[in-house]
Amino acid sequence: MAPNTVAKKVKPLTSTAKTSGPGRSAKRPAERVQPKRRPRKVGLPVMPDLIGGAIGFRVLKHEVIKADDRGRLTIGDPASAKQFRILINDSGQILLDPVVVMSERELWLYKNPTALASVMQGLREAADGEVHDLGSFADLA
Repeated sequence: MAPNTVAKKVKPLTSTAKTSGPGRSAKRPAERVQPKRRPRKVGLPVMPDLIGGAIGFRVLKHEVIKADDRGRLTIGDPASAKQFRILINDSGQILLDPVVVMSERELWLYKNPTALASVMQGLREAADGEVHDLGSFADLA
């Protein structure tokens, strides 16, 4: 305890209540009032640590949504104008993995680390203003 402080004795909460029998009274601990809990919104995960905390997911919609007769769900802005790979696990959880589609003609670049590094270096140099005029290529066309 810090100097110049006075310790206060704290009495336990008690109340006088009649026990069985006329005219008898005894002290017993008062009932503690529990704070009111906010009602859970329908659709929140029962075990948020397993869904959100452990692997980085967060609740997108707090209400339960139902697929239509064709199996479609409305997700909203996070999925607007995107394409997805759909994955499902043994528990029936569905994961939408955003993907970008590219042509086979461009795919070779990402499969060739040397070529990709060269292109990335060229893009960095162009962004830094390190460009050289090589003249006209009209005679090569």
